[in-house]
Amino acid sequence: DMGKPTKKQDKSKKGNKKTPNAKKATTGAKTKTPIANKAKKPNTKKNKISFMKGKNFQVKKKRILNDKEKHKAKMASPEGSILKLWEELRNKKCKNQKQLINEIYSIIDGNFSHYCRKPNIARVLQSCIKHGSLEQQVKIFKSIQDDIQELSNQSYSNYVLLALLRYLPKIPKEDLIKAIMNKAPFLIKGRVGHNLVDSCYNLLNAKQKNLLIASCLREDITNVTEGGNKLTLEQILEKDTPLKWKCIYNIEKLTEKHAREGGVDAGIIQYLINLQLRYGRYHENMSLLEDLHKALVHICSTKVGSEISIHAIQLSNEDTRSAIIQSFRNSVLEMAQSNFASILLCRIFDLVDNTNLVRNHLLKELTTDMESVLTSEAFHVIIHLLTPTLKRKRKYFNKQQIELLCNEESKGWNELTVNSEGKPDIVLKTLSLCKTDWREKHAEYIKFLLPSIKETLTNDLTARLKDYNAKKIAVELISFRKKSC
Repeated sequence: DMGKPTKKQDKSKKGNKKTPNAKKATTGAKTKTPIANKAKKPNTKKNKISFMKGKNFQVKKKRILNDKEKHKAKMASPEGSILKLWEELRNKKCKNQKQLINEIYSIIDGNFSHYCRKPNIARVLQSCIKHGSLEQQVKIFKSIQDDIQELSNQSYSNYVLLALLRYLPKIPKEDLIKAIMNKAPFLIKGRVGHNLVDSCYNLLNAKQKNLLIASCLREDITNVTEGGNKLTLEQILEKDTPLKWKCIYNIEKLTEKHAREGGVDAGIIQYLINLQLRYGRYHENMSLLEDLHKALVHICSTKVGSEISIHAIQLSNEDTRSAIIQSFRNSVLEMAQSNFASILLCRIFDLVDNTNLVRNHLLKELTTDMESVLTSEAFHVIIHLLTPTLKRKRKYFNKQQIELLCNEESKGWNELTVNSEGKPDIVLKTLSLCKTDWREKHAEYIKFLLPSIKETLTNDLTARLKDYNAKKIAVELISFRKKSC
């Protein structure tokens, strides 16, 4: 045994030849990959990473800063320096505002488009625009005028543009308005940008508003004439022409987007929605109302908003009317005291056949504070129910309001003509708005309100009769009782 050669000796003698026993030993062993092809794994046990052969570097864990340290680090930055200057600037006793604004501008170093996107600096720039000189205001405007489209759709920089629109003098403000009107087709679609277009819209005269609407719709409606006179958008929509249906299609796309997102507070959006409900297609209007009916309580106190709400009540079916009326819960008293929303309530009393729904969701809330109803602008709601004749109504309502409200001389009060899609063209369709006569509904509502009205008037009759509104209701109530008897 001692004389037998070992495996190493055997390999050296026979070279590359292997014995049968050696072959058996190697077949079961795994083949090793070259070291160069192996990916070296970092040694994570003691947080050590080998960057070079034979050298290990210790990686220290970063400590999380507390709130005081974070605030200190922030105030040491350029943004912090701006905020320190702003604290002095917005002080009412500050006398060197222009100097402080120049120091803020020197830190910003002309990079206004970048800084006005930040929430804190956007507020600083608004103060600079408010308190700055003409030169300082124009400097901001010129530095960001090329980025108006992008900045107007940002949550914070949008307020900087609104401040410029508010505080700039006449000549540079006109340049800003022109820049906004040029970008209006893109801005009107934005979640935030449409507010800038709306602010611009409120500053314009009738002719300029028509130009802005034309820009938003991307249709040339400013040069349409008839008999040598230029037509407004409403006059164009009254005529059945190809241009009308192009405008309606563009309006429908805009209103659908904003109604779905809940962005109907802007005046220009309300104006477009009102145009669609008046001149648009019936089926498109019904789909719009599905998204819009919950927002009516928020917009019905404006002139255009009340017109939209009245159109919604007229066009909608019983289920949608029920949803609209239920959305007015806890807001009826406030609506009754509004000059515009009160007309909406009167129109609901005329058209809605479900008297139980009206009584439970509208009239009951009025009876909770009948004193304020009788002595404020809310008395119009009661007066409408007590004055069936046109002669009496003219004492309390203007001509436009009377056209909306039912009276004994009303013709076709429960009918509405709409544009319906036929084959192949648009056809006119007449809708029946309700089945029950308005006189029956009014009598039922007065019967429900009468005890509360009597109690409020008789509690302190002398004081009530000194009030103009309460006195008129007392007179009309006596007249109504005589006719009914």
